Amino acid sequence: MDDDIVVNIDRIPDLLKSLMLPKKGYFLAGYILRNMKPIRQKANKWYVTEEEYNQSTYPQFVSGWFYVTTPKTCSKLYSLSQSTRYFWIDDTYITGILASKLKIRHYDISKNFTVHSEYLDCCVNDVRDKNLDCDILIGPNGGNNNLFYQFNNAMNICNLKLCKTRTKPLNETCVAEKKMNLGRGDAVVEIIDCTKILKKNRVFIFTMLNRQSSTNIVTDNNFEKKNSLNIKLHPCPIAKI
Repeated sequence: MDDDIVVNIDRIPDLLKSLMLPKKGYFLAGYILRNMKPIRQKANKWYVTEEEYNQSTYPQFVSGWFYVTTPKTCSKLYSLSQSTRYFWIDDTYITGILASKLKIRHYDISKNFTVHSEYLDCCVNDVRDKNLDCDILIGPNGGNNNLFYQFNNAMNICNLKLCKTRTKPLNETCVAEKKMNLGRGDAVVEIIDCTKILKKNRVFIFTMLNRQSSTNIVTDNNFEKKNSLNIKLHPCPIAKI
């Protein structure tokens, strides 16, 4: 389990009892990720070189947020890792690359997950304000290191059977502040029409490519100060008006 993940601790035993998992053989149960591609953008946290991994897609794997397996499966994966080239993204390496070589079966329990920490915030608020239960067991903390405590503290009320069953899905009722991590992104040079911006001075532009774009327009006067990324920007022609 990752350290930035929130888990409803008291309900994990019930989850394990409810899973239809084999009593024999090897398995991994978690949030299955399929057809995931290596990220080739250098500025990205998850950048992977061709030398590190030269395939276009990863084998199917389960998220490292939380997954269920057995000691025998762990032992089998560990043994194979001693003779298999290391790959630094651990959940992809262990539950994908190694597991695929061993033909270990994946079981999907994604219905117990959310990928949005805002839903966990809504669960906390719904318990506090409406005594509504929450069927989400696992999700990210969204950068709030106190959310694990806040969520489990709220869910203790429901674990005592003091909450009402939710009549509408959480995604239809949740209203919360959207959290977004823009990351670092890649700097890309683009030429713009200077005549629409300034009559004098050369104008430069660079855009940070990520989930959202952030554009900066830089003139000769402040270029040195803003060019902290040491980008070689190409000037637009001087406007002739």
